[in-house]
Amino acid sequence: MGILDGKVAIITGGAKGMGEAHVRRFVEEGAKVVVADLDVAGGEKLAVELGGDALFVELDVTDTSGWEAVVEQTKAAFGTVDVLVNNAGTGEQLLALLDGKGLGGITVEGEASLLDTLLSVVEKADPRFAIVIP
Repeated sequence: MGILDGKVAIITGGAKGMGEAHVRRFVEEGAKVVVADLDVAGGEKLAVELGGDALFVELDVTDTSGWEAVVEQTKAAFGTVDVLVNNAGTGEQLLALLDGKGLGGITVEGEASLLDTLLSVVEKADPRFAIVIP
């Protein structure tokens, strides 16, 4: 029995690196996980390896309609969304965000807008919903 039994998570940038480590640990702890990433080959390979506890959905985090689609696909597959680990991007992008420059289509304003979009389509009444930005 894991600490995330019965939880459903979307992990952006989940196909490799730190995101992949998050995906693997969440599944180990009992969660169902959507691997959301632009890396189709890597994301599909990881989801297949993890079996029915993981689903790959292609996501460009700079695309608002992509967020709506990933949430709907998550709810269709697993019934709800409890956690978002918003891991997509690179260290260089984070530094550019902090400097107010943005990089690769990601800006502070864009991230806020995307999170607003995500929150508008998840079950707002569920106080257990959490957003994690590593």
